[in-house]
Amino acid sequence: MIPAWILATGAVVIAVGAIYGIRNQVNEAVGFGPESVGLLGARPIIWWYVDDSQANTKEWTSFEDRATRLPVEPYLALCLKKAKGLWTPEFDVVPVVGRQAAIAQLVKAGCKVPAGVERTPPALWMAWCRCAFLAHLGGLWMDGSVLPMASGAEIRRRLQGQNVLTFGADPDEDMAAASQDGSSGGPAAGRSAGWAERPGHPMWMGLTRDIGGVISAGDQSWSSFEGRRSLRFLWDKHCSGLTSVDRRAEVSRDRYGKRLDYEDLFAKSEWPTGSTEGGLWVPLPDGRDKLERTSVWLWFTRLSEEQIAASDFVWARWATRS
Repeated sequence: MIPAWILATGAVVIAVGAIYGIRNQVNEAVGFGPESVGLLGARPIIWWYVDDSQANTKEWTSFEDRATRLPVEPYLALCLKKAKGLWTPEFDVVPVVGRQAAIAQLVKAGCKVPAGVERTPPALWMAWCRCAFLAHLGGLWMDGSVLPMASGAEIRRRLQGQNVLTFGADPDEDMAAASQDGSSGGPAAGRSAGWAERPGHPMWMGLTRDIGGVISAGDQSWSSFEGRRSLRFLWDKHCSGLTSVDRRAEVSRDRYGKRLDYEDLFAKSEWPTGSTEGGLWVPLPDGRDKLERTSVWLWFTRLSEEQIAASDFVWARWATRS
């Protein structure tokens, strides 16, 4: 005869196990199982990506091997440090540095990588990379050159209830017009970030496929003009009506619609016509690639973190004193 207390204990264990199993099955059915990535029920991932296509300069004291394709600029290290400080523990901030690292991550996730993608111009590569990560991995993809401003809790609040979300305003867009370049669509979002609650969203899947088609078409499709025109057409094709755009997320326009430019960021101590209120991050006006080709501002990429902290220009103030 089995004692009553053993039977009672066994019944409790079986009941708890059943409840736990049912809970896990429900979680997996709605996308919150242990394999889920980038979901608001779990801890979402921020894919903090930095391109390595542009050779950049090491410290002035490094007389040998002065050029490298690793992003050694201290301002990038400062951006990552601030991202981890502001956005964890609400998010897992995962740095992905360089095209080979990105491709390896995507291949592991089952992405079909278009031939020649590793040698495409930075703007086209970044557009494809963003879409591919969001299509195959989900989460929040972020250009590593953005300067974080808001907390992870605020970002989660803004993402709540959104299966897919885009941010900011297209830097090529004239804010006075509803469209550009003869397009029938409305204003496009910025290029510095994107969100997918889970992998497989048709918007990001379609963009990944069609931007990959532009890449596969070869060098004749990669010019600045052709590339931008293609990306704008594909925005209207895949995104109009499918995504909300959080226009306040990126601190990039003043109250008159004028773009925040390099002179505002690096040559002034205040931005009198604009505000960071409601902003989640500050993108570089035309991305890191443009900054490193604009020789008048290259001194910024060579500043140490200590020099940035001791400086009084707008970007430095926001980076170290806000």
